[in-house]
Amino acid sequence: MKYMRADQTSFDPRMDMSRIFVEGWYQWLKHLAKDKERLVRAFAHCFVLENYYVAVTEDEVASFVAVTDRKSPFMTVDKKVLRRELGLLRSAIAYGVINKYLANPVYPFSLEVGTGSFDIVGTVPKFRGQGIGRHLMLEAIKDQGYNKYVIETYDTNHSAIRLYEKVGFREFKRVPEKNKRAGFDYAVYLKLEMD
Repeated sequence: MKYMRADQTSFDPRMDMSRIFVEGWYQWLKHLAKDKERLVRAFAHCFVLENYYVAVTEDEVASFVAVTDRKSPFMTVDKKVLRRELGLLRSAIAYGVINKYLANPVYPFSLEVGTGSFDIVGTVPKFRGQGIGRHLMLEAIKDQGYNKYVIETYDTNHSAIRLYEKVGFREFKRVPEKNKRAGFDYAVYLKLEMD
């Protein structure tokens, strides 16, 4: 397994990253299209590669993480690509949702100077439980060198919480979810402080 920044791979990793993204977010994305490959094509263009780290095996992305200072985007959305893959109405919905929750998310607190944000983490199902995501996060932390890191997840995402705690993150804030159809009760915020 090789760990590197996504813009340093010998191939374009975005389709693999999009497959991981669609698989992980499918419970929400299926309302835009049932066809997973259509969703993969719709979102592959969104990843700003210089803000991602990937774990690669034989030219396949096994896992990825986005790390930013929240000043540079980790996702950008092209309306034309979304419209081509999802149609007019669904592309408009996708554009709004991606911009609100992923491309321009807002934490319920201010990030201090010197704080990095893990904004999205995903692993191919067949590679889960092997420590790849943990190792990739640790590589990103070592490479980035921020004083602190934060990450958001949901109270129902127990496997993600366990992963982040193995890396060293500790919960410091919970915010109730107002939309009862969201599938979770609380947004959970975890922090890692470097020595």
